[in-house]
Amino acid sequence: MGKELLFEIGTEEIPSAYLPGMLRAFEDLARESFKDDALDFEGLSVHGTPRRLVLHVASLAVHQRLREREALGPPVSAAFDKDGNPTKAALGFANTFRVEVTDLSRKDTPKGERLAFVKKDSGQPTFVTLPILLDDLIRKLPSPKSMRWGSGKIAFVRPIQWVLAIYGKDLVIIDVTESGRSEPDYPSSGITTRGHRFMAPKEFKVNDFQDYLKKLHKHFVEPVVDDGEGGGRVPMVRKGVLAVAGRAGAELAAGPEAVDRLVERVAHLVEWPFPVACA
Repeated sequence: MGKELLFEIGTEEIPSAYLPGMLRAFEDLARESFKDDALDFEGLSVHGTPRRLVLHVASLAVHQRLREREALGPPVSAAFDKDGNPTKAALGFANTFRVEVTDLSRKDTPKGERLAFVKKDSGQPTFVTLPILLDDLIRKLPSPKSMRWGSGKIAFVRPIQWVLAIYGKDLVIIDVTESGRSEPDYPSSGITTRGHRFMAPKEFKVNDFQDYLKKLHKHFVEPVVDDGEGGGRVPMVRKGVLAVAGRAGAELAAGPEAVDRLVERVAHLVEWPFPVACA
């Protein structure tokens, strides 16, 4: 049984040409991070606008899964003397894991039979591991060109203005201060986001992903690029242009491929696209 994760990085305007690649990289990095951290998940999706990068996981496990790691020790020939008693090599290997020599197993390898031990790691609750994982997503997310700002050392595509992080119904408090630094590299995480920079700039609280989408729409922001079912900024641009052209008795002058490129570019330039007919 998992809980929903909503993670948003709010920034100054990201260049439209950067967004497609960054969204793909964000999703790949998130999937890899959860896998490496032994956290099972379902329904992972990434969204974004020029002012925000959004990660939504419909169901993220509440605890890291059990992991088994095998460690190889000394060759069996060097682990026991002629009377079958364990040597210092065997005792030292067993002591590394605080077990008895009798708890060790043997494994055939290309270089001969060796002592082995399978270490079981039950892991930690997800709420404990998430702050580090999400901070790493920010610090490791690649971009065509990153920048630094203020007194912080972090490099990101554009200065970070806010961070939203909710797991289940709880705030994930991300440690944003580097070791030995008195000032954070970016704002502390919270449960608030922001609407359109000019049409609805005030901060507001959100409870979960559906509440997030609903309230963003009321504040003139569509965070979804294209959901494949007619929703998102790409369909908004395409439908809006066709509707305006139809009312004006006009037709699109560009070919299909050129229109697709232009529609995608416009969709990555704004958070709430709508067409305007000019005479």
